[in-house]
Amino acid sequence: MVKGDLVLETKIAGREAGRGISPGIEKGKRAFTIQTPNVASSVAGFILPGNKVDVLLTVTGQGINDGGGTTLTLLQAVEILAVDQRLEAPSDNKVDTKDLRSVTLLVTPE
Repeated sequence: MVKGDLVLETKIAGREAGRGISPGIEKGKRAFTIQTPNVASSVAGFILPGNKVDVLLTVTGQGINDGGGTTLTLLQAVEILAVDQRLEAPSDNKVDTKDLRSVTLLVTPE
């Protein structure tokens, strides 16, 4: 919810829903947190709970002849459950990139 939204029954979790992140985890899914110390600053401020992202892995070579490395797509269209410890987007819909340390993703246990 953001400032000015109406409080609707459909936006309120019942007592049986639990606290924290668990109400947002669908059956058969898992929450998985990744550290984001080097997140791309061009999009980092716009990464918000509820967004979908692709997860990439960049591997760089260690030796002289290893080349420039490679980037692989690990997962596509993965939902973001939380940014740091925020389960909802801030009212201005922007996250300060200096404060962005982790992202919790909704994934299947494969």
